[in-house]
Amino acid sequence: MFAWLKDVFFYRIPAEHKVPFESEIFRTNILSAKITALVLLLSSLVLAIVYIIETDYGHILFELIFITFFILTSVYYLILDRLSKNVDKYLRTIKTISCIYVELVLSCAAAFSAYHQDNAFCGILYMALVFVFCYCFYCESVKLLIILGISQTFYLLVTFLKHGISGTLVSSAILTWMYLAVSYILSRLSYRRKFYEYITKAIIQEKNEQLSRLNEELTETNLQLKKLSYTDSLTGLSNRRHMNEILQKEWERCRTEKRPLSLLMIDIDNFKALNDLFGHPVGDDCLQQIAALMKHILDDTGAVLARYGGEEFMVALPCTDESHAYNIAEQLRTGVEKHMFAWRGHGSEILITISIGVASIVPDDEYSIDDLILSSDKSMYVAKKSKNKTIVLPVQKVEKRQTLKLIAKP
Repeated sequence: MFAWLKDVFFYRIPAEHKVPFESEIFRTNILSAKITALVLLLSSLVLAIVYIIETDYGHILFELIFITFFILTSVYYLILDRLSKNVDKYLRTIKTISCIYVELVLSCAAAFSAYHQDNAFCGILYMALVFVFCYCFYCESVKLLIILGISQTFYLLVTFLKHGISGTLVSSAILTWMYLAVSYILSRLSYRRKFYEYITKAIIQEKNEQLSRLNEELTETNLQLKKLSYTDSLTGLSNRRHMNEILQKEWERCRTEKRPLSLLMIDIDNFKALNDLFGHPVGDDCLQQIAALMKHILDDTGAVLARYGGEEFMVALPCTDESHAYNIAEQLRTGVEKHMFAWRGHGSEILITISIGVASIVPDDEYSIDDLILSSDKSMYVAKKSKNKTIVLPVQKVEKRQTLKLIAKP
């Protein structure tokens, strides 16, 4: 029970949440604060007019109070309207002027109610204002206690000055303090509920942001994995799987647009001898250098270069006819030849060149991608037999082959 009362009466917001929570509270309460100020503005104006019409010299003080209150409320409304455009920047100022204004309103209402205790409306007005400000104006416990304590002191002081120490003073004090305590408890409960709503919202938002970041990281990881699955680890070029997907897409595009699709199949000459004589590290170095040179030559051509397997490379040339494809193949072949890739050791020297097979076709329903690939492969083998040449052969349909079965040895 004591813990609950302490939580209600002296609940404090953790330092890391204090400023953003109060910013949100004041931002959501700006409209209600403006409406309250406008209602009080109109009320003070009406009361001032009423006292002026029914004036006698005994009430001249109230006329001045209501006129002054009208001016103060007008100033408060204008300042609040201006500062509310940037609550985060002017939060401290908004809190300060709001506390001062609420104190003035409640103190004036308390004094007015105490002076007119014979008029039930005045007492109801004071109690209503206490409830409105306790429930709608969220502030720290100590500040709220000070505001209520000062206004109640004014109420008791005016009651004492008018009625002296009497039963009226005691009963008024008991009733008003009870009402203030109930209003304060309701205010603290509402304040605590608002904070729990805020912290729950903040936790959900933080979890959503974490989830969003994890999704982004997962997406990035998947992209990296996909990139790795499409990339040859040795040369950094596209691998066979990626090339097959690209060929499928380009085949469909060229068939739709009725444009040619050309394919280069490239094989490194003397590569097996290089591997056998100098070892696989030298062979890997050879593949990397050849790949880098061909990639450089093919820059800005729109070609797709891939390592197709072993010492074989493939170049897809979308929307490229046979003549243009042949010229590109010759640029690759002579480029490698001029570079003079040669390895010397163990009393031997091995010169590396390339042989290229070219095939080109305007895709249609009669032929397939396999026809294009096998025709370029066949051209490449003819080129190798012709000793480091570029050979162009027409695309031929793949004949139906007999299915081979793997038979285990006994």
